[in-house]
Amino acid sequence: MFNSNALIHNNTTHHDNEFDTASLGYPDYFVEYSGNKRYYAFSSRWSIIIYRMTNTSGYISSIRKGSWCLAASSDKESSSILLWSLTDDNPDPVAEYHLPGPVIDGIVEDSREYIRFAITVGTSSPYISIHEIFSENGIPIICELSCISDASHVKLLSGSIVGFATKNGDDTYPYVARWDVDRIYRLFSPSSSPISPLPMEPALFMIYWDGYILTYHTSDVKLYSIPELDEELNDAILLSLMILPKTHADAYATISDFSKSPNGTASISTVIQSDDSRIGFSSITCHPRAEMSDRIIVSDPFWADLTSLDKFGEEVFVMRYCVGSTGRRMSFMIINQCHLAPNFYTSPVRTIASNDASPEQSEHIPFSRIGFPLPFLVSSMDFDDGWGQIAIGVNSGEISIGSFIEWDILTKGSCDVELPSFGYTKGLTSKLSKSRIDQDIPFFYRNYDELCRLSYSKRLSERTSEVARSWTRHSELKPIHNWSNDWFLFKEIRYQIHPYPRWGFVDETVDIQYNQTLTIRESARIIGDINLVMYNKSNHTHIIFRVGERLYIYKTEMDGDNDYELDEEECFIGILPYTYSQCLNEPHLLYSCVRNKAMANNLKGVQFGIQELAQSKVAAMFRYKLDTLYRRYGKDINLALTKEWPDEQWDGLLQFKSSMF
Repeated sequence: MFNSNALIHNNTTHHDNEFDTASLGYPDYFVEYSGNKRYYAFSSRWSIIIYRMTNTSGYISSIRKGSWCLAASSDKESSSILLWSLTDDNPDPVAEYHLPGPVIDGIVEDSREYIRFAITVGTSSPYISIHEIFSENGIPIICELSCISDASHVKLLSGSIVGFATKNGDDTYPYVARWDVDRIYRLFSPSSSPISPLPMEPALFMIYWDGYILTYHTSDVKLYSIPELDEELNDAILLSLMILPKTHADAYATISDFSKSPNGTASISTVIQSDDSRIGFSSITCHPRAEMSDRIIVSDPFWADLTSLDKFGEEVFVMRYCVGSTGRRMSFMIINQCHLAPNFYTSPVRTIASNDASPEQSEHIPFSRIGFPLPFLVSSMDFDDGWGQIAIGVNSGEISIGSFIEWDILTKGSCDVELPSFGYTKGLTSKLSKSRIDQDIPFFYRNYDELCRLSYSKRLSERTSEVARSWTRHSELKPIHNWSNDWFLFKEIRYQIHPYPRWGFVDETVDIQYNQTLTIRESARIIGDINLVMYNKSNHTHIIFRVGERLYIYKTEMDGDNDYELDEEECFIGILPYTYSQCLNEPHLLYSCVRNKAMANNLKGVQFGIQELAQSKVAAMFRYKLDTLYRRYGKDINLALTKEWPDEQWDGLLQFKSSMF
C-alpha cells in the first residue's frame, strides 16, 4: 500500500508456472488437506487472540511465516529494526539492527531461499538500506547487504533489483537499482498530463520480471526494459505508456497476485481503492514483445459491495485495507458517518486465476475489534492470510497481533517456520549493528521545540536559518515584482518546515501544529522535497515552490476576486507549465503564471490517497468529540482503554451525525 503510512509490506507472492503455490513457504496447501477447519477458523466470530509488544515511539511491521514479526521503532535517541519471535504467548525480540534514523517505509521479500527487506531510512538525507534475515548456529541475525544514498520510498524488491520513487528529493521519475553491482537506472517518461511539463505522479507500485519493469501511477501505467550490465545506459528503455481509463481515475492500487509465462507475458491482479473509498479488483496483462498498442491491457474493475456491512444503514468508509501475504484474502477496517469506532473484516480477493469466487468464500467475515487501537492512531497494518494473523500498530509504539487460527490446528512440523540458515555475504561481523548509533534526524525533528517557539517571532533565527539553504540553488531564480526570497523576513516560516512525515500522516508532530507543507503534500500527491522559491510580500501565505524541476503556486485566497467561495480550510494550488530551469532563463514566464487564476487552481480535486486523508479527518473529529465531552461534562476519556470497549460502550459515547466525508 507504503499507500499510505507506509509499512514494511510483502512483495506479492510470485507464482511461476514451474512450481505449485504450496512450495512458497506459506501453508496454502493446508486449505486443500484441512479446508473445513481452516475456513471455520476464518469464519469464526470469536475474539481473536491478541499479542502485544511495546516498541519505542513509532513502528512499522511485517509478519513472517506465522512465527516472526519484523518491526521498526524509533524515537529521538535511537532507531532500530527488531525481529520478534511469536512462538509462545510472550513474544520476545530475538534480533536487532540499529539505524541512524527512523524507518519511513519498506518492502519484505520472502522467497524459498532467503528473507530480505529494503527500507527507507529517514535521516537528514534519506537513503535506502537492503538487509537479510537468517539464522547462524540457531541465532537469528539481521545483516545489512547494501545502501543506496539519497534515495527514498521503496516500491520494489526482487532479488538484486530495488525500485524507489524518489532520488535526491525529486519524485518526478522513479528509479531502479541493481544493489549488488551499484548500478542505478532512471525510469524516464514524458508527461502524460496536459497541465504539467514533467511527470507529477509518484509510482504507487512496481513489478519486475525477466528484465522488464512495470510502474503503476494514479493516471497511467508504464512498461520499461532494463539495460544489460554491459550497456552504458543510465535510463531504462520506455516500451509502452498507457493512460488508465476513467474507471481507475485517482484510485490507489496495490498488488494482490503476479504470474508470468515462458514467453515473457505477465499477469498482475490489483486491489484498487477509489477516491470515495470503494474497493475494487482489476488486472493488468503485459505483453512486452507485442505491438505497441497491445503491450499493456488493463481490465475494468469489479467493485465489491460493502453496503451490507453497516448495522446503522449508513454508507461505510474503508479507512484502511491490507492485502494478505498470499494475495488470496484482504483485511480492512471501516467506519461510518455516525459511528467512529472501527469494524474489522476479512474478505477474499478476486484474482486473474479465480475471478469467480464461490458464494461461501465471497462472504465478508467480521472479526472483533477488541484489543485493537482506534483507526486514526494506526500507523501500519500487515495481514498474513496464510497463517491467519494480522498485525496492527500505532505511532506510540504498541504492536497488536491477532491470530485467527488456533495453534493446535497447525500440526507441529507441517510447515517450515524456520529462518534460512545462511546469508548472502561472508565476513558478517562488519555488517552487524550491535550498539546504538547517533541519530541523524531531519532538521524539523532536531529543532522541534524551537520551531514551536517561532509561533511568537514567526521568523528565522540564526540557528534555524539552515533550513532555508535547501530552498536556494546555485543559479537562484530572481524574485518577480512584489515577491521575495528573503527568508529572514518571511512571517510564515514555521508552517513551511516539515520533511516527509516519519510515520505518514499519523506522525505525532502533525497533530500538534498545523503545517502548510503537509497540506501541499495532500493536495498535490507530493512525496519529494518541497523547496520554497519565493513568497508574496503582501500575503506571506502565498508561495511559489518547486519539487525537483516542477514549479507550483500555493495560495490561501484568490487575489482581488470574490468569484471563489472558500471553505474554512480550502486552499488553491496549481502546477506551472514551465520548469524551474526555463524560468531561470526567462523570468517573465513566472510573472505571467502567478496572474493566471485558472492556472493557480488547476490541481483542484487532486489529492493524496483516501486512507491518509481519512485518517487526519477522523482524528480531528474524534478529538473534537472527546474535547466536547470534557468541556461539557468533565469526562476525560483515556484513549489507551478504548481498545477494550465493547460495541455498547461505543454506541453510548460516539453516535452523532456528521458530514465528515
